[in-house]
Amino acid sequence: VVGPTVLSWHRRCAMQARITVWHCMVGIAAATGAVDTNVDVGHGATLMSPPQPSQSQLLPLPPLSSLPPPLPLAPPCPSNGSATVDVAWLECRAAVIVAGCRENVSQWDNHLNRGLNATIIYTPDAAHSYGAQWTRDFAYMLGGAAAWMDPGDVKRAVRYTYRGQRADGAMPDRVSRLGQIVTGFFTLGIDHVIDNGPFAVLLLARAATAWGPDADLFCNLEPQARRALMFVNRSENGLVFNDPVRPNATYGFTDTVAKTGNILFCSLLFVDAARQMAVLSAVHGCGDAAWYATEGNRTARAVDQLADSDGPLWLAASIDNRLPDVWASSYLVALNLSTAARRQAAMNELVQNSETYFRMGQVRHLPYPLEWTRCFKLRGCPTAGTYQNGGFWATPLHYVARALLATGHSQFAQQLLAEAVTNFKSGGIYEDVDDGHPATTVGVLNYTDSATNALLAAQILGIHRTVH
Repeated sequence: VVGPTVLSWHRRCAMQARITVWHCMVGIAAATGAVDTNVDVGHGATLMSPPQPSQSQLLPLPPLSSLPPPLPLAPPCPSNGSATVDVAWLECRAAVIVAGCRENVSQWDNHLNRGLNATIIYTPDAAHSYGAQWTRDFAYMLGGAAAWMDPGDVKRAVRYTYRGQRADGAMPDRVSRLGQIVTGFFTLGIDHVIDNGPFAVLLLARAATAWGPDADLFCNLEPQARRALMFVNRSENGLVFNDPVRPNATYGFTDTVAKTGNILFCSLLFVDAARQMAVLSAVHGCGDAAWYATEGNRTARAVDQLADSDGPLWLAASIDNRLPDVWASSYLVALNLSTAARRQAAMNELVQNSETYFRMGQVRHLPYPLEWTRCFKLRGCPTAGTYQNGGFWATPLHYVARALLATGHSQFAQQLLAEAVTNFKSGGIYEDVDDGHPATTVGVLNYTDSATNALLAAQILGIHRTVH
């Protein structure tokens, strides 16, 4: 067994030499006396073991001078100091964070990049804590920050992610700059994360429209996008289904949580992705627009099967973790599903009892003080009041803003967003925060989705930039 100290050497070797961790393990084997080809390399993911390379394959290594220089420190963003949404400051910070999320793709022995020549991938945070291009985070980033991203770099990075699709249609959870593909969390018995397919489809839809229509990109990748949606396991009613006996992770922002049965959030992602593919297939004349429309509508018609009979929201799942889902309920309203009366009641509840759902302008997964009831065994549920089990997140603000706007609560939506930006200014833009309810914690700093999704919320609300 390779211990944590030795594994840290492997990671450092890979980072400095721009080669895979596995190759570094082989190179370090002489010092440790053994090679373990099934080492967990973080976030519960196990690297695929390639054939053992020969010495000629391992040497020579690229010189350290070939590594990109660190990004220079960005100048501070000007602040207007008011209680309104400071969109100019938010745009400035989002642009800085997106620039800091770029990583150079290794051109050395990278099978994902052969013939593609991708040069950049985008990580979920400028601190590079997550250290790869995660499919859902890339899709969110592009939704709110395309103005600060290079179209060519983005489209090659999208193709780079699609290169990681499995033969059965499963899309990668993430791909690294070195060409590593991670689809699930194998040490936890998780084959894949269910949201990867729909998010990969949304990623394609956004990349093919963000800078004007791109028929070539869309039509080239559409067959893979359809396979990604067809891979998603659904019940006869069309809702996405997760086996309670051998559950997979569902939505990446609750990937510690074992939601089983019919899953609301992933069903909504499927509806969103299928609808967008139906439109784009019709526009570009490639793909089966009727199939996308039919399957999306079939799932959309079933969402009220997850309506909470004891309250105005909708449930996260039908078996394990059958609890009111704040993010998914907002997303459902934003997609204009269910009935007008139910949509209105749900958003009225969020506004009238806001302390149950929001703090610091950010959003809890579940109504306070509820906690998830089943999580994956080796991880366990996060500590109550932290991270995915009670932390407050800016990631869903664009869903919340659209839902509030559609139900006549635009003033509350602007107030909520202003509180989030004020929190960003005073403490930093974190993955999640909690200020003593019951813990005081933060997630990863300079988290892209927090910045870009808040910015998208401002765009949805029609809040215009203030020029300083």
